[in-house]
Amino acid sequence: MRTINRFFTMSAAVAVVLAAAVLSGCPNHDINTELIPIETITITGAGITGDTHTINLIDDTASVPGGTQRVQFSHTIYPTNASLPAVEWISTDTSVALVNNFLNPVGMLTVLSPGTVTITARSRMNPEVVSNAITVTVNGIIVTGPGVTGNAITLSPGDTLQLLQVHNLSVPPPGDGSVVWRSSNIPFVTVNSSGLVTAVSSGAAQITVRWAASPTVVVSNTILVMVDE
Repeated sequence: MRTINRFFTMSAAVAVVLAAAVLSGCPNHDINTELIPIETITITGAGITGDTHTINLIDDTASVPGGTQRVQFSHTIYPTNASLPAVEWISTDTSVALVNNFLNPVGMLTVLSPGTVTITARSRMNPEVVSNAITVTVNGIIVTGPGVTGNAITLSPGDTLQLLQVHNLSVPPPGDGSVVWRSSNIPFVTVNSSGLVTAVSSGAAQITVRWAASPTVVVSNTILVMVDE
């Protein structure tokens, strides 16, 4: 479907150029000279150093609804008068971070969990033209536990599970470093202040961790706890 959409986008751009050429009286053999392709794309942004960017999930200064954080990336193209200057932003791991393509501002990175992800931008007119790759490292709290595989585990009603948390921040944690554990669905799964999970009834819940000093922002990976009768 993406290939089809890109085809129609490119076709629309070519149609516009063709129409402009016909209206201006240009002969057909000169039409192709009107298409100016992008040659290079360069991603820029505050905090990018040598094609790397580190994000420490420590506060809610960049929070958005849902308790995530955002970072704005930009890009430049050469030549600046390219016929179709639009680019497509790509994230190699959408569980760590998404990058906005459709709503302004494009290039906005929405951070979802700790991890490492590579961000690139490529020409919509010619997908073979790709930008420099920005390696984004997101530091926060890593949650683990016995039996947890792929950030998920299945329990039976009455079972308990002790989750553990450790941060990998490259800066000091906020406040005294204490955390708050949260369950997204308390009727099915509860979690106490020390990370002890209790399966209550058949259902599922997401377990996350936040800094006590900034409890509006999720700063950990999400553990999906499924309860099966």
